[in-house]
Amino acid sequence: MKRGVQRLDETVVLRDYPTVVGEMSGWFFRARETSNNAWLGEGIDLWGRQVSHRADDPDSAIAAAVDAARVVQAHLTSASS
Repeated sequence: MKRGVQRLDETVVLRDYPTVVGEMSGWFFRARETSNNAWLGEGIDLWGRQVSHRADDPDSAIAAAVDAARVVQAHLTSASS
C-alpha cells in the first residue's frame, strides 16, 4: 500500500537548515564542516527532497547545493507540465 508524503513543518526544518536562498522558495540549506577544510552543503525542501555537495569552503558548498536544488526544481516543473 502506498503512503502519501507528508509536508514537513517549516519551523522544524528552519531549526536544522537555517539558510534560506531568496530565489529558492521552499528550500532550506546548511553547511557543516565534516573534517578540516571539508564542508558539506545540504538542502531540503518541505516535501523531504534532499540535495548535497562537498567543497573546500562553506559558501561554495551551499552554492553547489543550491544549484542542485535548481536542477531538482526544473525536473519537477517540466514533469508537471
